[in-house]
Amino acid sequence: MKGYLFDNTGTYLTGNLIADIDMMFDKKQEYIAIRNRLSRQVSDLRAHVSSKSLEMDVFRTMEAYLEDENALKTIASRISFESGVGNSFYYLIFEGDNTYFPSPLTTPTLLARPSVRGNLDFAELYSLQLVDLKVGDLDE
Repeated sequence: MKGYLFDNTGTYLTGNLIADIDMMFDKKQEYIAIRNRLSRQVSDLRAHVSSKSLEMDVFRTMEAYLEDENALKTIASRISFESGVGNSFYYLIFEGDNTYFPSPLTTPTLLARPSVRGNLDFAELYSLQLVDLKVGDLDE
């Protein structure tokens, strides 16, 4: 017997009822195993994409803070990401002796905790500010 399902699965009925039932049962078990394997792969891919999504959100938030709206220039000295938390040390350079609390140019994706670690003036022309930025899990 021929048909669409039989042609696409490579199975054919032989006319021997017991052999055909065994063949169909084996084919069904084979497809169940394939479905289970593919389901596991999809679950693993979803978990991987989810973790990368968090990582990208952390880096987008850091980028928003590095593009400070008041600073003339921003210099990143260290950026790290571990266990869902991103850390960055960076310098903000301001004109004159005015310094401002870090304010991102765009709206950050995630909550962040910027901490000013110090300020330094250069001959009343520029001010340098060191900022420690933590992005991600802020429950600690």
